[in-house]
Amino acid sequence: MGIDSAAVIGTSRGGLILHVLAMTHLERIERLVLNDIGPVLEVEGLRQIQGYLGSRPTPKSFVEAADILRATHGAEFPALSGEDWAGMARALYREVDGRVVADFDAAIAEQFRSADLSQPLPDLWAQFALLVEKPLMVVRGEFSRLLSHETVAEMARRHEQCVGIEAKGQGHAPLLHLGELAAEIGAFLDR
Repeated sequence: MGIDSAAVIGTSRGGLILHVLAMTHLERIERLVLNDIGPVLEVEGLRQIQGYLGSRPTPKSFVEAADILRATHGAEFPALSGEDWAGMARALYREVDGRVVADFDAAIAEQFRSADLSQPLPDLWAQFALLVEKPLMVVRGEFSRLLSHETVAEMARRHEQCVGIEAKGQGHAPLLHLGELAAEIGAFLDR
């Protein structure tokens, strides 16, 4: 695509990939936004994700998909409206041969479902340290179980250019178009 460098947003797994990109192609990152992800992952949040991957019923329609998402995640996303849930359903599911199916790589989900979370998790502080010269914004969902307040505080301590914001009424991973988030992120990326 001819893009030498860019400002990037990494949500959840995408943010983990940005930590790896820092090791391999740091020069390609101009500035970055980490959406509810950091160098330390909380086991409780990983267990939560592991629990709902593959355990949701298969929806018969996008309306039913939105209802399933709300039933699964509603307690952690009280800020979402019915329209937001419908939009999330359209983002996370697609229609294939007249059926509504989850739009993600099933092999990744299966690998994650079978992960042994009883073992200590490695952290990514060494990779995070490579990003200290890059402007950084960290978005944390108010009800996130994956990214702790303590990790965000430590990220800010280790990275002088780190700006932290909280996605009110949201869990993992925040929808970035809600409330003032889009404007705050846009202003950060335009600096």
